[in-house]
Amino acid sequence: MASLPEQPTYRDREWARGLFASLAQEPREAVAFTYFDPEWRYLGARHCASGDHETATVPIREVARDVLSLDARLVLMAHNHPSGDHRPSNDDLAVTVRLARTLDAIGVRLVDHLILGADGCTSLRDEGYL
Repeated sequence: MASLPEQPTYRDREWARGLFASLAQEPREAVAFTYFDPEWRYLGARHCASGDHETATVPIREVARDVLSLDARLVLMAHNHPSGDHRPSNDDLAVTVRLARTLDAIGVRLVDHLILGADGCTSLRDEGYL
């Protein structure tokens, strides 16, 4: 993962994309989460590799456990598409909504879900899904 700037803000989308850039090179789908406090101080991260080329399991219970144990308030999520196509699938959209609702119920914001492919990156926040 990329090094963190001194005072990161999510207004810097390139920083957020750079944080997860290494996922684009993974040969199988993988999902990663980065946790922050309300002032965007880094608290921790989780990286989950998948045994499958086409799907990555999003461990919603583990993410909720991480958030509670770290006392995080902001979460960035990213996963890769080894095919290179960074457009979201219906499954990507459904899991994003499910995770966002779960986190919202405990006072945490899913700031974005980035989908990385060899040819680019899609922000589900920019696309209006969050």
